[in-house]
Amino acid sequence: MTLAGARRTLAGAALAAVLAACASPISLGPGVRTDYSSATLQPGDDLFVVQFDAQADLTGVESLEDWGERGREVVRRLKEVAEQSQAEAITAAEAAGARYVSLWISNSLVFAGHAELGPELAKLPGVTKVWQEDVPSGLDDPPVTSPPFPEPGDGGWEVAALGVPQLHAQGIDGSGITIGIIDTGVAFEHESLVGGYRGRESGHDYHWWSPLRAFREKPVDLAGHGTAVAGLAVGDVIGVATGAEWIGGIACSEGGCPLSGVVHAMQFMLAPTTLDDQDPKPELRPEIINSSWVRSQDDEPLKRASTSLAAAGILQVYAVGNDGPECDTASPAGEGDSFVSVGSVDRQFALSSFSSRGPATDGRIAPDVVAPGEAVVTATMDGTYQEVSGTSFSAPLVAGVAALVLQAQPKLIGQPDDLTRILRESSTPLPEAECGFAPDAVNGVPNDATGWGFVYAPSAVDAARRWSP
Repeated sequence: MTLAGARRTLAGAALAAVLAACASPISLGPGVRTDYSSATLQPGDDLFVVQFDAQADLTGVESLEDWGERGREVVRRLKEVAEQSQAEAITAAEAAGARYVSLWISNSLVFAGHAELGPELAKLPGVTKVWQEDVPSGLDDPPVTSPPFPEPGDGGWEVAALGVPQLHAQGIDGSGITIGIIDTGVAFEHESLVGGYRGRESGHDYHWWSPLRAFREKPVDLAGHGTAVAGLAVGDVIGVATGAEWIGGIACSEGGCPLSGVVHAMQFMLAPTTLDDQDPKPELRPEIINSSWVRSQDDEPLKRASTSLAAAGILQVYAVGNDGPECDTASPAGEGDSFVSVGSVDRQFALSSFSSRGPATDGRIAPDVVAPGEAVVTATMDGTYQEVSGTSFSAPLVAGVAALVLQAQPKLIGQPDDLTRILRESSTPLPEAECGFAPDAVNGVPNDATGWGFVYAPSAVDAARRWSP
């Protein structure tokens, strides 16, 4: 399938992870889910989510200066609470013969079939909610794409507009930084991506994750969206952080992004594992994660997973969504201030009509920043190149800029709140009054259309070099 075909089903920059209680049974389409550690789930299985009340106390972990030690301590605390909370529920699931997986990153449990287990588990101490997962069956049409072409050509206006060539000339290309791609997968053998894949020499353990057993052997892309995202973040010639490395995981398919898939991929990013989901190594987690998918509401497991990633020092970059020009359409993203939500502008730095506007569901400004998202050149899953449009493709450009900043100022590694603030405050203001602005805004910035403004990499790097803990 070409990227154009994939985007007809993935809605370009807007992949949905929708979580809701449903009165009627919901079945999963082929390819959307997965198999878990205890047994194999099949296409068509009904999935149920159990949320537990207890949360791990992650305060103080930021004081651990060693990257590996900090990650291991976050994982230890999360697993300890999950094991205590979920013990009775797991015993009941096993007794019923249900297949399940523990998502300790959010203290959630997902099980397949056996709907009768829902009421039983809901009565257990410490369970706050049990619901059936709703997986989207169709998505909106995406913005315009072009036919594929064999070479990057004279594309790349987006990289130039961000000021990236100036930094590349100084040797700042994201070297030493890893970006995690949570999406439909990545066609890692594409000429622009193979050199940056972290598992290119050591093998795929700890660098690739798939819930689908058929796609665990090596990185693949189920629809093309993830390859396009990765190309803009780290791709040779076409990307921003051409010296950075990437790891990837499948959380989405042509049918959308189920909650359980997204949270499981976030768990892998926090503690990368072998291909068979064993021997987690938090020290191998990426410094940055790009998530070019959206959801329709604040979901507790996603919020908790985001909090866990932030505690481990990971910056999270999200697409704001493609539901503009209406206000109040921004996708809920992240928890706290350790993430960046990204909107889209065109070549004239005008806000894209499709770019979602805020405020966010919690009242915060959304997006945080904007970046190029119209007719940008990137990789396709069949080895060619293509112009694409959508906030899905603005987000990885900002993830790439963040990698440049971390290379230029390594002391910011593990400081996602400060990195977010630098990306915001170093942006070029783009006043927009259509959806309102913050009470403390100056000349209309920040606002709920362009946020703090257009990301400009040299300014962000300069600000980072002046930063001190």
